[in-house]
Amino acid sequence: RYMVIKGLLPSWAIQRQQPELTQQLYTELRGYEYLGTSAAVLVLLVFWEKTAANHLHLFLVIWLGVMFCLYTLQWRLLREAGPELSYEATKRWAPRNRVMAFLIAGGWAALGPLLIWQLDPWQTLALALLLFSVLAMPVSAYSNDYPSALLSVLAIAVPTLTVLLIKQFSQPIASQFWLLATFGTGALLCLLSGHRLSQARRRAINEQNELIKARVNIASIERELRRERDTDPQTGLGNRRWFEHYLQQNYVAPATPFYIIALSIDRFSDVTPSFGRHAADFILQDLAGQLNHPEALRQLAARGDSDCFLILYEGMESGLEIEETVSQLFKLFKSPFCWQNQPLTFTCSLGVAGWHSHLDDSAHVIENALLSMREAAKTPGNSFRMHDSKLQENVKRQAILRREL
Repeated sequence: RYMVIKGLLPSWAIQRQQPELTQQLYTELRGYEYLGTSAAVLVLLVFWEKTAANHLHLFLVIWLGVMFCLYTLQWRLLREAGPELSYEATKRWAPRNRVMAFLIAGGWAALGPLLIWQLDPWQTLALALLLFSVLAMPVSAYSNDYPSALLSVLAIAVPTLTVLLIKQFSQPIASQFWLLATFGTGALLCLLSGHRLSQARRRAINEQNELIKARVNIASIERELRRERDTDPQTGLGNRRWFEHYLQQNYVAPATPFYIIALSIDRFSDVTPSFGRHAADFILQDLAGQLNHPEALRQLAARGDSDCFLILYEGMESGLEIEETVSQLFKLFKSPFCWQNQPLTFTCSLGVAGWHSHLDDSAHVIENALLSMREAAKTPGNSFRMHDSKLQENVKRQAILRREL
């Protein structure tokens, strides 16, 4: 049955209501209940004398009471959710509003069969103008929900046009014919303008949603590009660029002291010629997993250059704490790395550097740690070197000698 009805109706009459348009309708309809109530009272004042002469004033009073109740219900419907209708409530609110729109339109439609038979041409014209005003007044707002506009226009126009047509056949009057034609044309224009507004608003909402989706997609792509740019593809750890940015964001003139250990694998360059690139990747990934283990609560590891890793620790780079930290890192290399059932044993070289107040930024700490690591790698076999001013002076002196030579 639903499919038969759906096949008979045009597509625009059964379009799924968009929540954004329902939210707008909830706001834009406010105030129409006051205008509608005022128009109903105006009907009573204008046509009271005529209905009293024909003993119809009781029906008019009852009609006014019914309209007052309907507009009161509409007032409550337009304010039950507060100042704005939530996105989740639109699906429940929209059909109730359609029913209310149809009932109010039906109430106005009852005026035609009730009064037109008793009115002279000028009074009929006044009633038609009033009904047309009521018919056209909410079309702009109801274009957010075109089925509501369709129900409202048809519920008022069809009974009124029917009565005018019957009266024209029974009492042919030229002015009445033109009134019939004008009212019918006005109702048709209301339907067409409502449909045009509905399509325009739907297109605007769709374009807005597409723009939002595009922005979300762009933001997602930017996040993905940023993640790829800041992540080492071999190990999944952050790269040196990310590590420097992290230090700049969290350790600018830090109140909490920290130090960095630069770690390199001794003779790692021999792995690729002997066992292949996949073996080298496996060793780097295995070591990265151990350095980034969840139990290592005080450290943050990143991938430096080639076989180098940068590890952040909080605390001072001196005393027993450094000895314990270095000892733990050396223990990582006591067990061999197993590649295709072949045990591969390595040692490492460590360079240690801490942040001091005379340094401009945390990037210098990384450079000092790498410098210390390269000095330690000159005597491979689980060696480490602490950075100090003497080491820095020796490196500068060697650079000057090389340049002069």
